[in-house]
Amino acid sequence: MNILIIIYYALKDGGASVSTYYLAKALKEAGHNVYIASLHDDYPGIETFIFKDVRYIPILELRDLYLKSFFSKIIKKKNIDIIHSSECRFAAMGALKAAQKHNIRSVIHYRGYWFDCLKGDLLYKDKKICEGMDLLKCLKCRLKRKIPWELYKYNYFKRRIKRYNQADLNIAIRDFTRKKMNKAGIINNVKVVYNPINITNQNITSEQINNFKKINGLNGFVATFIGKLIYHKGIKFFLDLMPLINKKRKNITFLIIGDGPLKKYCRNFIKQNKKLNIKHINFIDPKDMPLIYDASDVVVRPTLMPGVDRVVLETLSASKPIITSKIKGANEIIEDGKTGFLVDIQNKAEWVERIVQLMDNKELRSKMGNNAGVRSKDFKKEKIAREVAGLYKNILDN
Repeated sequence: MNILIIIYYALKDGGASVSTYYLAKALKEAGHNVYIASLHDDYPGIETFIFKDVRYIPILELRDLYLKSFFSKIIKKKNIDIIHSSECRFAAMGALKAAQKHNIRSVIHYRGYWFDCLKGDLLYKDKKICEGMDLLKCLKCRLKRKIPWELYKYNYFKRRIKRYNQADLNIAIRDFTRKKMNKAGIINNVKVVYNPINITNQNITSEQINNFKKINGLNGFVATFIGKLIYHKGIKFFLDLMPLINKKRKNITFLIIGDGPLKKYCRNFIKQNKKLNIKHINFIDPKDMPLIYDASDVVVRPTLMPGVDRVVLETLSASKPIITSKIKGANEIIEDGKTGFLVDIQNKAEWVERIVQLMDNKELRSKMGNNAGVRSKDFKKEKIAREVAGLYKNILDN
């Protein structure tokens, strides 16, 4: 098959880009001809076509027309059979229109909640899960924005729902997402395919781990936060937990991996709490992430967003226990008490208790880590690629 996969952002910009790249690589390794269209040429091993950043085009319909034209040229040049948009926000409509123009199959991948939320995170005023997009609720949630622009976007997104159903295949990354899609009106050929992972620690020696810890000042038990430094990923909550944990146990390092709008907030917190051993690393190349996981004793993920992101999957693959929020969709991946802990995001005392429990019980950490490694086999990139290729074949045959 000749497959064009659209990845809007750069590889370093987040989990969605990494997940889609792993899928593209696995499909190519399976013998398919795979091409990528993106803003950035940083996807090694796969021929990439670069388009302009349409976010600076103020009229949303013109964005779709530009991308339709751009993708059409690639479809002709490479004789594309399937065009697969890795998100439903910027590029999906252009990809769908190009597919219809050239009578080829189209796939839309739903990683965020842009089909049901103007912010994409499904959080009403950044505090609680929103149960659906209606005009009044959107305007209340976005009061600080320009109202005419928000009205325009709302109407555009609502109109797009009908067009999403014209895609030959709609892929949700979790069952919770599928249910939200169905409720919003996206019902045509919706399949659940979890994100692929490509984490291995086979080539990392204990000497490498110890050197990494020594260079970065990681002493004792290492509790790690990995992700973009934004409110709904839970970085402020993680910072709030640190003094509480330190009152109970001293021999702990808090490791933060990530960048984002709250970086300055984190840096100020670190300066004001010098008695706490907090280390912050802005960016780690995805290929070096196994070392981060191996150097960690537990990964702490106090997210507000529903579902499970790739950090959780990577933690499982690295055979490490994870403590994450007890939110909708989390139990699809994490079995509480077996592969990690699911904790109420409002209950700081329980978060502290679970972290201390893992600090004090090496046997429990090891048992949870082993269970996590077994569970992660369900998400290996080769397995996910075979599943996606099977779905491609079905829509081509039909």
